[in-house]
Amino acid sequence: MSRPYHSVEFENLRLKTGLSREETAELTGLNVRTIIRYETGESRASPPAIKLLQEHLAKSREQKPARAAFRFIDLFAGIGGLRVGFDAIGGKCVFTSEWDKYSQATYREFAAYSITRARIPASGTIQASAFPKIR
Repeated sequence: MSRPYHSVEFENLRLKTGLSREETAELTGLNVRTIIRYETGESRASPPAIKLLQEHLAKSREQKPARAAFRFIDLFAGIGGLRVGFDAIGGKCVFTSEWDKYSQATYREFAAYSITRARIPASGTIQASAFPKIR
């Protein structure tokens, strides 16, 4: 059974902000169970909650660190989980590679990142990669 669009939209917005359900509840003044109900479609998200998440997302995009702690490339990126973790600890992704078109679409939508071509830097970098799935 598919979830209602409004629940998917709320969850996508929360994921783009990088907030956990607990952090979202604290930001909105709601409890975690309410956030779960919004995301499962049991109830429709309140407009003030959506607005707070949108404002938080806009603020977080404006606040960018001056210099990254380290640079890395993300090979076999999947949907971007490894990149999210490295970004959270101050890294800057300078190159991403993913061949699966569905993973690319998910990466772009949920992680709010773009998969682009870039010159791979010479030194002082971390190569981040996961093993591709074997079919």
